[in-house]
Amino acid sequence: MKYAILLFFLLFFVGIIVFERNHSLQYMVDNSKFKTIEFPKLEKLPLAGQCLENKIFKKHVIYFWATWCPTCTADMPKLIEIIKNNSQAFFYLISVDSDMILLNKLISQIKPFPENLCFIEGDQGLASSMSTYRFPESYIFNEHKKYEQKLIGSSIVSDKMIQALLKRK
Repeated sequence: MKYAILLFFLLFFVGIIVFERNHSLQYMVDNSKFKTIEFPKLEKLPLAGQCLENKIFKKHVIYFWATWCPTCTADMPKLIEIIKNNSQAFFYLISVDSDMILLNKLISQIKPFPENLCFIEGDQGLASSMSTYRFPESYIFNEHKKYEQKLIGSSIVSDKMIQALLKRK
């Protein structure tokens, strides 16, 4: 009986590890399912930066994240570097919660603040309307704000995002 209980717990924890590993990996979503995604109307004012509607960018990236998501906050420094190195893409970093202390701390650490970045806080409704349920998630749109690609997962701040930004359509 003692060994059966031990085996049960061992299998339970192995199952959790396998599930978490499979669901936290980065992946690109099949674009054929999302051809009708339109660039959303951003109704909230930026917490930092500004949404430059009159300037043309080759890509527009909507990056949904949460302050309570450890992966999101851990990826933030690398994401900021990607933003600084991709001036032809505009990034909308949209948090789905409103932890103003953490948001303000994060924003104050970004120096110099890139022209191609705006932070929008607490827009859970927009995330829901775009069927975002895992964080972080990114939607990549072209210069005409036509949907191109969706990236989901814990390490989307990687070569796949850079490749998606550089890809021409």
